Amino acid sequence: MLENILNELNLGKELKSLYKGEIPIIDEYSMFKFYIEETNTGSFAHPPFLIPFMYSYDADHYHVGIVKHWFSDRKISFGDMTDGYGFQTSEIARNEKQLFSRLLFNEFVNSEDCIVTERLEKCAALMGLSNQDFLEFQQANQSHQENPECSISVINANRPLSCLKENEIYDGEFPSNDNRIILSNVPKSCYFEIFHKEWIGYNKDKSGFSFFKKDPKYKSIDDIPEWLLVNTNKKELFEKYIVTGEYDKAWFTINGIGFTPKEVGERLYRLKEFTNEKAYHLWTDFWCEKYGDMDSFIFI
Repeated sequence: MLENILNELNLGKELKSLYKGEIPIIDEYSMFKFYIEETNTGSFAHPPFLIPFMYSYDADHYHVGIVKHWFSDRKISFGDMTDGYGFQTSEIARNEKQLFSRLLFNEFVNSEDCIVTERLEKCAALMGLSNQDFLEFQQANQSHQENPECSISVINANRPLSCLKENEIYDGEFPSNDNRIILSNVPKSCYFEIFHKEWIGYNKDKSGFSFFKKDPKYKSIDDIPEWLLVNTNKKELFEKYIVTGEYDKAWFTINGIGFTPKEVGERLYRLKEFTNEKAYHLWTDFWCEKYGDMDSFIFI
């Protein structure tokens, strides 16, 4: 079914190959696995706006994949998500070339003495990066900069939000990183994409004597969308958006706190009624088959 979903999304052949595990970018000793090769991912539930191609099986369950907001006009980008940090998601690439370059760079620097192996050369060819200059990777790694992959030319030319430096201009659609929130992008975002929840009013009134209280480092923004507010009943809000035909807002609502995976699945099926998009129908079936019966935890 996953292959059918990828076909319906009109993705590039290289990205489809990555999802199908045909590009050996994961070393046999790596803590990562491809989803397509692993049947026991039912315990690694993730909100449905992420379509992951690989995950780590360490304690934090780190996922990497497409960030896809159905019912919204947001373009897809690529992100990583960590369960151990409340499913916090960051934008790591804005297009396929950036994603492939980042993955290839990570494997290059993780190899002993940064050697260009036959496996890396094969990966580069299968990713459409056969002209990749590995010397650029070596120079980036030796720069000792924070996040050295961000200086790779294909990434540096159009930086994803996780690479954005202070005062740099960003024209993408992701809402936040660890030090910056893009106010114009917040109305088309979900809870798990807001890096510091203080920006949307969480942890606003922490206990303690007022004399010792300091101004919060991350101040609450104005005009917070209703589905991101602290004290809204998310289930009632979803129903309201269904009645008013605001299906994008209904989608953003269920990609947030307040629902078990089973409750998310039920609402994904509700949203099926309002779109003929085959890819969405296939993705809903795929996601619910894996996680739609889970009611043991809430996405928080």
